[in-house]
Amino acid sequence: MLNSDPGRPRALVLLIGDDAAGRDLYAKLVDGDLNVVAAPSGETGYALACSEEPDVVMIDGRLPDADGMTICKRLRANPDTASIPVIVFSQPCPVDLLLATVHSTIGR
Repeated sequence: MLNSDPGRPRALVLLIGDDAAGRDLYAKLVDGDLNVVAAPSGETGYALACSEEPDVVMIDGRLPDADGMTICKRLRANPDTASIPVIVFSQPCPVDLLLATVHSTIGR
């Protein structure tokens, strides 16, 4: 378990993806170790990244309203979100690879 120190707050992961089943699966898998907030679209995800200040943003590369790289570029251009690590993935993505990437990105 990542958060074995009860005094250490859990990291917040923002998961942006339009596939509800995939979003729910990834959120459930990391929920024991991390706090997760999910967004069904790029625009909603961008707004949440600005308001929630997550420790890492995971973006599905293929979204109906904007591709993951476009959202990543917008996050990088905004001084308030420019330093947030971003992982752009494509579904289906092996869960173990995605989790290992998230864990190594936030350093836990």
